[in-house]
Amino acid sequence: SPPPAAPSACSLPFGRGASPGAMPSSGRDAKANVSIANGKFVVDKKLGAGCFGEVWRGANVETKQEVAVKFEDVMSNAPQLEHEAAMLKLLRTPMPAQGFAEYFYFGREGNWNCMVMEYLGKSLQDQVEKSGGSFTVKTTVLVAEQILRRIEYLHSKGVIHRDIKPENFMFGAKEKQ
Repeated sequence: SPPPAAPSACSLPFGRGASPGAMPSSGRDAKANVSIANGKFVVDKKLGAGCFGEVWRGANVETKQEVAVKFEDVMSNAPQLEHEAAMLKLLRTPMPAQGFAEYFYFGREGNWNCMVMEYLGKSLQDQVEKSGGSFTVKTTVLVAEQILRRIEYLHSKGVIHRDIKPENFMFGAKEKQ
């Protein structure tokens, strides 16, 4: 059988070019202060939306660690979050791999499939725009090397990513990522 494919652009955060209207409007703050995973996480601020659903910032109630929370309508014609959660678990097994978000939770919360993962920083696209549209040669080489190492790791796990673009590479919130 063919290797598993990584999620498409619509399952990744901040889907540029994706239509926010592709999912039913849930109101500006409809999920703010909602607790999920039996109260382990609380959601506070909407970060983005796309054809897959919505991405919100949240926090672990006990540790206060910032997290990203993805919501997808359970009635979605092409549900992807469960597959994305499985991919994140696969990529961090048997030990955490640097460069991939940590997975915390997947489950159904009301009318939503919900996945909680490590909150990451800005995308490579955001960083390019912030730097005036280009990087130095040194930075370009360093970033390219990291991207190639991540892709090589995906392939070593039998995963083919079908949507490689700057918007889908996130800089970690922590210095080491």
